[in-house]
Order: sequence, then structure tokens, then C-alpha cells
Amino acid sequence: DLCTAYGICAIPSEEVQTKGSLIKEFFMKRFPPLVWLKEYSFDCFKNDLLGGIMVGSMVIPQGMAYALLAGLLPKYGLYSVFFAPMCYTLLGTSPELSVGPVAMVSLIVAGPLSELANDEAAAEAASFLALCSGIVQLIAGLLKLGFIIENILPHSVISGFTSGAAVLIILSQLQHLFGVKFSGDKVLPNMVKEVGGTLIKEFRGEGEVNWLTFGMAAGMIAILLLGRRINRRFPTPLLLLILTTIASYLLDFEGKGVKVVGEVDASFPTPRFPHISLDHIAEYASVVIVSTIVGVSESISVAKTYAARKGARVKVSQEMLALGMGNFVGAMFQAYPVTGSLSRTAVNGSMGVKTPMTSLMMSIVVMITVSFGADLLHHLPNALLGSIVITAAMSLVDINTAIKMYGVHHVDFLQLIVASVVTIFLGPVYGILVSLGLSLCVIIYRTARPPVVVLGQLEDTEEFADVQLWPEAIMYQNVAVARVDGRMYFANVNWIRERLGKMIALTYPPVKVIILEASGVNAIDATGVHMIEEFAQECKRRDIKLLFSMVKRAVMDSLLRTHVSDVIGEANFFLTTSEAMDHSLVHLDRKQFTKEPHCAFPEHSNA
Repeated sequence: DLCTAYGICAIPSEEVQTKGSLIKEFFMKRFPPLVWLKEYSFDCFKNDLLGGIMVGSMVIPQGMAYALLAGLLPKYGLYSVFFAPMCYTLLGTSPELSVGPVAMVSLIVAGPLSELANDEAAAEAASFLALCSGIVQLIAGLLKLGFIIENILPHSVISGFTSGAAVLIILSQLQHLFGVKFSGDKVLPNMVKEVGGTLIKEFRGEGEVNWLTFGMAAGMIAILLLGRRINRRFPTPLLLLILTTIASYLLDFEGKGVKVVGEVDASFPTPRFPHISLDHIAEYASVVIVSTIVGVSESISVAKTYAARKGARVKVSQEMLALGMGNFVGAMFQAYPVTGSLSRTAVNGSMGVKTPMTSLMMSIVVMITVSFGADLLHHLPNALLGSIVITAAMSLVDINTAIKMYGVHHVDFLQLIVASVVTIFLGPVYGILVSLGLSLCVIIYRTARPPVVVLGQLEDTEEFADVQLWPEAIMYQNVAVARVDGRMYFANVNWIRERLGKMIALTYPPVKVIILEASGVNAIDATGVHMIEEFAQECKRRDIKLLFSMVKRAVMDSLLRTHVSDVIGEANFFLTTSEAMDHSLVHLDRKQFTKEPHCAFPEHSNA
């Protein structure tokens, strides 16, 4: 009985949980500290504290620098690195992940902010973007849709987008090296125009380049690169922040034309929702979607990398809840969109942090700095912040991946190039949207044309293999063996049906038995079931015996419930392809075989 063979029967119910245990389980899943606090020790606290101090020393200059990249005053970067990590401590699952401003999201946010009239309007719009992004992430997390956002972009697209965005980031920060202000969109044509115009004016003697700023920036970039090469864990940015701030204060850099951070409030803003009209929702929708996709993809990818090293798993939906709550709460304190940072997470990993408590420690470091060092931060040169962003962006240009993609698959390489070029010339939002459209087209094309391979039997074994990969595989006269590698659904059944039809029409001598190995078919929809039924009926009309082997339970379940198994005949299903072949030889009353490929599609034939 097929139902018994495939286990399609009633499953005993599990022990009913009590209402209290369900509530407890819910809170423990949603609030991870309820789990890890039970085993929290002094050693855990020590490692988390050291990680928090080290990453806190990094995130202060980085947060201010990325805020400047986003077109905001540096103080908004400090707000962003304070509130989101606290939320992550309560809801996050990755000990190493460091949440805060990152270069990619900052560049995406910079697009709409560059069109606003003043700093206050830009801050309001950035908070609104954080609010919307947080709401999207919270909804996706509650509905457990994290897998969609996580897998929506292939590695080739992410690599191409990141490299393209890195080029734009470097070009956009040249204004802080020159001590001037660029206007317009952060895209290659405009950036080249701005940089070229600045240099031409300078050669004409009409320029405004501050060469003291340029000399400082060049020196700081060299020091940052050298510090990264010598010891990545050493807080070189923090050391430069302290030294340049003191030098700026003592030598009055601001009076010499060097642009500085300016006023930084010693207290955090009063919580309130961003004031912005509903008309802006449609205007900013694409930015919210793109920043969410990029932010979540980067964050989950980083978290999974470090979880895999310990044999742990990342709960994607819970991570989205943590990121969403961080953005939602941060928006009420004038923060802009944040996500997980690769560079800061790497430092956490090297410090051996044990729990997300390290994020809370980092927030405390930021709070102390803002409370007691606000007056000194006023004198911090913007050139240092631009230098930090440039050195961070230089490491994002990924040439090696492009070379590997070209060698592995030209379609992936094409996606990488398109993502990079569109991002550079049209901006990050269009870069992601165009790449997303291209990725969906590739997915549809690939799933609509699954491989239908001809199989032959390996001599002296019961194994069957693709005759293209194993040309020595034996193929029997009048018997065709094929395998479909992919689920059968409405988008690809016509392709599969066409390939099977060719198997009948082009085989010589005429095929009398067809064996369909279904080991590669994980699922089948109603259209696929209907196609199987029609094909079985056609085989009957042509007096061709149709056999199935290695059918998975989900597929067999569909065939049984729709009674298509009756059309095929329950006796024509086999657990292995070898058993189906033995049955075929008995059916044909012939035990001799030939090594000539008498049953193949033209492109598979090796005759």
C-alpha cells in the first residue's frame, strides 16, 4: 500500500502544552536575555565589557563620520549608536553583532536628504526613514518573512552593489578632504563634475580648497591604513580623534578655515515621533525598501558568519525584530537607519564577547562620551571623519569576487557588473532596484527551465548518472530514463512536458518504457499534477509503459490525493531506479543491453 510505504497517515498528536508553559516559551523566544542571564558569569561580564569599550571607542568616530556621509550633522550619528544597541541587547540573538550606522545604509539615506533645505529638515526626514524602516522590519519579523529579505539578493548582486557604492562613498568624501561642499546627487557623473570643477577653479586661482585640511586628511588616511595593517584591534580612529581634537582646540583650526563638527549637545533629545507629512511616504518608499533590504542582508550575513564558527544558528525573524525595534525607538530620538556593522562585529568577535550585553556596554561608553566630551567634540575636524569613511570604503571594493564570479558563472558575473555600474551611475537606490529586477528575471528563467537529464546505469552497480557527466553509463534499448532536477509547478511544466515529449519522438529504436526518477523533485503543484496525468494518458495511448522511481513523500502525497497514482498504476512506482529498470527488462522480456545511447535528447547523445 503506497500510503503506508510513504508514511501518509495520521500522525499522533504531541502532548498538549499548558497555557503557562506556552506563555513562558513565548517570552523566552522573544526576549533572549531571559535565557542567557541565567548562566551569566563574571567571565562573561568581563569579556562583554572589554568588547563594549573597544567597539565603543570605534563607533564614536564612525557614527559621526557616517552621519556626515548621510548628509546629517555628526551628532545624529551619536544618537544612532546609543539607542539601537540597547534595543538589540533586549531582543538580539548574536553576541558579536554590533548595531549602528554603516556606510551602505548611510549612502542610501543621503539621496533624499541632499535635496532638503537645512540640517533640521534633513534630521527630521532621516528619523522618518528610520521609523518606516523599523516598522517594515518589525512587521516582517512578526510574520516571519525574514527569509525573503535575507535571500532576495544573491551574493553577486550584493558584491557588485557594495563595490559600486564604495566608489561613490570615496568620491563623496573628497569634499571633506578639500574643505569644500559638493552639491547634487551622489552619482558618478555629478561627483566627477564636482571634483573636476573644484580642481579647475583651484588651478585658475579661484578655488576654495583648504590645503591645511587636505594635508591633514592625507596624513590621517595614511595613518588609518597603516594602523589597520599593523593591528586591526587597535583603536586608531579613536586615537586620531583625541589627538586631532586637542590639536584643533589648541591651534584654532576652525579659525584657519578648517571645517569642524560644531556644536554637540551634552544631552540626548526628548523622545517624539518625527514630524513629517504622509505625502512623503510615497516619496521615500523606495529608499525605505532598499535600505531595509541592504541593512537586513548585511546584518544577517555578518551574524551568520560568526554563529557558524560556534556551530550556532541565527534566528532571522528574531533578528529582524531586534533591528526593527532599534530603528523604531531610535527614530523617536532623532536617529537615522542602522544595521549590523561588519568591521565592528569583527572586533567584538576578536574580543571573545559572550552575550549581546556587550551592545549595552557600548551604549554606555557613548553616553559617557557625549555627556562629558561634548565641548571637545565641537573642535573635531570633519577631515578626520571623511578620512575614516574613505578608509572604510576602500576595503569594500571587492575585485576578487568579480574574478571568481567570471570563472564560475557568466550570469552571476553579469549581475555583479550590472549592480556595480547602475549603482555608480544612477545611485544606490536604482542600483538595488535594477539588480533586484534582474535577479528575479534570472530566478524565473532558471526555475522555468529545470534540467531534465538523461540517465544511464553505471556498470556493475545499481546507480544511475547523467550521461553527459558519465558518458560510459549504460543505456538500454527501448528504455528511457530521465530525471527532473527541480520542483514541478505552473511556470515550468510546459518546459518539462516538452522535454519528455522529445524523449518519445526522437528516440530510436522507439521507446517502450519511460522511467522518471523523481529524486530531484521536492514539490509539485496542481498544474504539475495535471501535467503528469496528461503525460501518463499519452503514454498509454502510445503503448509506452511509464514508471516512477524515488518519488519523495510530498510529491507522492499529491499524486495519491488527486488519484493520479491510479492513472499511472500503483504497481508502477518503485523505491529505486534500479528496481524500475529490472521491472522494465522483465516487461520487455529482454536481459541483453547495449552501451549505445539509444534513448537521449539530441544534446545528450554521444553516439
